[in-house]
Amino acid sequence: MWQPLSPSVPTTTVVCVDISWIRRWQFAVPGFGGCRHIRGIVLTNEAASPTIASDWLAARTGPRILDGSRVAGIVAIGERFMAGVSTLEEVHLGEAFLSSVNRIGGEFFRGCTSLTALNLSTLGTQAQLTSIPSHFLSNCGALRELTLSRMDHVTSVGDHFLSAAASLEAIDLCEAMPNLTALGSSFLSSCVRLRYAKFGQALSVVCNVPSDFLSRCKSLVSLDLTMLRSVTAIQASFLQGCSSLSELLLPRFASSNEEVEGPPLDHGSQLRKIGKFFLSQCASLAYVDVEFFRNVTDIGDSFLTGCCRLADMSGVFPTLPLSSVVTVGANFLQDCSNLTAFDFGVFEHHLSQFNSAGLFSGCSSLADVGNLD
Repeated sequence: MWQPLSPSVPTTTVVCVDISWIRRWQFAVPGFGGCRHIRGIVLTNEAASPTIASDWLAARTGPRILDGSRVAGIVAIGERFMAGVSTLEEVHLGEAFLSSVNRIGGEFFRGCTSLTALNLSTLGTQAQLTSIPSHFLSNCGALRELTLSRMDHVTSVGDHFLSAAASLEAIDLCEAMPNLTALGSSFLSSCVRLRYAKFGQALSVVCNVPSDFLSRCKSLVSLDLTMLRSVTAIQASFLQGCSSLSELLLPRFASSNEEVEGPPLDHGSQLRKIGKFFLSQCASLAYVDVEFFRNVTDIGDSFLTGCCRLADMSGVFPTLPLSSVVTVGANFLQDCSNLTAFDFGVFEHHLSQFNSAGLFSGCSSLADVGNLD
């Protein structure tokens, strides 16, 4: 016997909705009362419609459970599928519903603040889903468990992917998205309880790290980003505010007498630009081994500000001179209170633009500054 809803949900508040007659703003009409009295929605698809219209559920409170286990053959899901349904607690979609989906509109489950778990393990497995839209699961503050399918055809992720998922503690994208080439801004930002993030080679061909990449993930302790070997630019607020981060692994490149793991790159690091607030307020970070700084030309404002445990800059700036750097922004190394010495000789006097505002401000232990002229 089919039992789609939890026993705690009164059957008198369950509605059965056929996808074939869903239209934009279908539930916005007064007859449905804005869904305030609906506790469960069961989807059917008797006419085998391949699409779900945008904005079909104009609800902000009401439905606690969505059951789509009777639906099959969905190809496209419109904008704001369940966005803003703050009372939604359970979702049952099933393989028949998800496997043929090749297009998803933005704000898929955005703002479903009561949703604790979501199983998307069969999403697009029999289709060629190529992108994850903006605000895919943003502001899902109660989400603790997310299961994703292996999406080999997905190459891009939109802005605010899982941003502000305040209860999420771990995510592994190694198998889920192995062929990513582009990331949107605020990728996993403000996931304040996130302690574990694993990417494997999923980011190995990404050239641009967007703004607010994993920013304000204040419970993150360790992170391996050695796969970022193709990066040419890191935008603003890279890992900004990750106050518990104590171990960060970034790419290193082989010299003539050194071997490194992964595919060799004869030309070395491709990184040229570092945006403002790079690793700022990472108060637990005591060491940064950034070999790929060697070809950087531009360093933005507030570089490493508030990294109060940094004492030895030899790891941050390798012994190789950074002769490529021509621009350094304001508040350089501000509030690095344990920093004892810094030698500007690493730039080989090639700086053409240096903003001295806030330079070494709050560096109370700094006793030796060399070649500042």
